[in-house]
Formats: sequence, structure tokens, C-alpha cells
Amino acid sequence: MERCHGRTKSGDRCKRSAREGSSCCAIHAAQAEATPGEADATDQPSEERGTLDTLVLVAATGVVVVALLTVRRFFRIL
Repeated sequence: MERCHGRTKSGDRCKRSAREGSSCCAIHAAQAEATPGEADATDQPSEERGTLDTLVLVAATGVVVVALLTVRRFFRIL
């Protein structure tokens, strides 16, 4: 049998077998009905999530750096 062409929430390709007469398994049947433009749109949130994760990591790093500099300055004053 052919492997399902559907995508999981994380963006990986499904590992299940496709249903007979379809390119997707029962879980991803709605993705089989989508047009090619819509199928590409399902991958976009995964890329956006990666960008958001990077932004959060950079912001958290900035907060840690500012906190360390503040503590360093505080102890220099005492």
C-alpha cells in the first residue's frame, strides 16, 4: 500500500498507510481534499512556529543578560 501523504501537527509526514483510492489515511482525509495551494498552507504554521520559538529564545536570552548586568551592578555598588 501507498504511504499517507498527510502531515502531522509538527509538520512531519504521516507514517500510516493511505486508504484505498486516496492519497491519505482516514485521519488526514481532509488534507487529501485540499487543493495544492491549501496543502502548502498547512506547512506554514510549522515554519511560523519555528520563527516564534527563535524569537522567544532571543527575548529570554536578552532578559537573562539584563538581569545578570543588573545583579553585577548592584553588587558593585555595595
